[in-house]
Amino acid sequence: MTAPELPADRATTKAAVPCDLREGTASDLEAVVALHLASWRDSYRGLLPDGYLDGALADDLAAKWQRKLIDSPTPGSLLLLAESDGKLVGFLYACRDPERPGSAYIDNLHVAPECRGSGLGARLLRQAAARLSPLGYRGAHLLVFARNEAAVRFYLRHGGRVVHRGLEDLMGHPADTYRIVWPDLSVLTEEPSQRIRGKG
Repeated sequence: MTAPELPADRATTKAAVPCDLREGTASDLEAVVALHLASWRDSYRGLLPDGYLDGALADDLAAKWQRKLIDSPTPGSLLLLAESDGKLVGFLYACRDPERPGSAYIDNLHVAPECRGSGLGARLLRQAAARLSPLGYRGAHLLVFARNEAAVRFYLRHGGRVVHRGLEDLMGHPADTYRIVWPDLSVLTEEPSQRIRGKG
């Protein structure tokens, strides 16, 4: 499948956010839920119903992370947190996908709205790739809203490739999504500028 045609990127670049990265634990549940909720309410307005974003979503996310971190954590999963001055400002969660052995499913990548454009999302991707490889993963994949143009552009800029478009169930709501893949995790450890120079 060819890459989608997207409008020109009007995103602004912000100064890098000084932060520390660490792997998350069950004790981080409350902070992860809070950032996940804030990110969805900011990014998915107009993509999911307002009534859901402002209502049942909070309980659904709390239940989701309760399962992932406490009730039934998945072997081979990774929760990578970015903290600035003790506050959670970004996280990435990846886990096994039984249908795609050897490829880590990036289920979540969220950055606090005020930190977007600072390079934090790219840093999380690079560090996650470095930590996923020793867990036995060769590649990675994810699903992203087709209408979330900023996110699609971000993943393509970092070496992702669109392989499928279709409807997926997202927390009980049909969502038009792209599946984006990285067959080789090493692509994610490179800066986009390195990838461009390598093609010359």
